[in-house]
Amino acid sequence: MKQSNEDKLQKITRSFLVHSNATLKGESFEPKKTDSFIVKIGKPWDIKPYVIKSITQPMISIDGAASEELQLEMYDPITPSTSQAIWNGIRALEAKIPTEMKLPYNFQTKLILEIIGPIGDVVSRWEYTGQFVSFEFGKLDWESQDLSMITATFTVDKCVHHF
Repeated sequence: MKQSNEDKLQKITRSFLVHSNATLKGESFEPKKTDSFIVKIGKPWDIKPYVIKSITQPMISIDGAASEELQLEMYDPITPSTSQAIWNGIRALEAKIPTEMKLPYNFQTKLILEIIGPIGDVVSRWEYTGQFVSFEFGKLDWESQDLSMITATFTVDKCVHHF
């Protein structure tokens, strides 16, 4: 069913009044946007923040437990190569493992997710401690011109949210 222009105008007016009322009370409403974030990954991973296309945010249950895994989708440019950074990180971790032990070995990594506000300020900050458990290097296809992507799974051991 199509909305009449009068219905649309009433809807816009109601929205304006709600926003104006909040402003009169000294409150403001500025939504967070899903395309404004930075992810920083600790050593030994030299993954650049600008190659990270997306990341899942945590799911927290009523009992305070955070989700166990985060998914990161990353571009894999020719330079700087994300896949090379991943391999360098894996080699650095393997060099630290005692010869009698085998992978998987628990190497904690800090991952920081910052939500950016409209003027470039950090409005929310998540700090995760955990480890990368898998990297999926995607699919190659002669008939596609899609960008090369890598999907990483990060297991969360600890999660802290700073406002």
